Amino acid sequence: FQAEDGIRDTSVTGVQTCALPIFTAAVLGAVSPWAGLVAVPMLLFFFYVQRNISPMLQRVLMLRSARFGEVIHRESDVIEGMRTFVLYGQLSALMGRLSDSLYRFMQMHFLRGTIEAWGRLLSDIGVALYGAGVLAAVYLGLHFGTLSPVMGVVVVTASFRLGTVFSWLTWSFGLMFETAGQIGRAHV
Repeated sequence: FQAEDGIRDTSVTGVQTCALPIFTAAVLGAVSPWAGLVAVPMLLFFFYVQRNISPMLQRVLMLRSARFGEVIHRESDVIEGMRTFVLYGQLSALMGRLSDSLYRFMQMHFLRGTIEAWGRLLSDIGVALYGAGVLAAVYLGLHFGTLSPVMGVVVVTASFRLGTVFSWLTWSFGLMFETAGQIGRAHV
């Protein structure tokens, strides 16, 4: 498996990371090809959102790590050089540098949270639109007699379960990309 940022992990395959939504769509397709086709737009939308958010998260995580390094550097200044700063009357300058480093680190942390929140919002909007589309399609299928009531219940149930899978995957993909980025930096 190779992520978009070039990080390679031979123990993880693309199939493993995408197995749950694809499996759910395959089950829908086995029940009815029509039901399987209903899942395709949601799969495509989910992968589109993840593909666009994951590079942003990787970049923010690298910046956040750099900012954390600045905080650690300033902390060592406080521990090792405080007497020198006090001797020359520059303690307030040292504390200002430490404060600035912490502020920049927290900015990256909040930016990460904002990107993840937008990703979840987009995924949830997609799930809601997907659910509305499924309900409309099932209604039309029932109305025109092309879908049995039992099949309608199966399609609606499976489709709404697929929506919760996508909500869960949005969170887990973010965690996976964060972990992959940290592992990649550790092996460099």
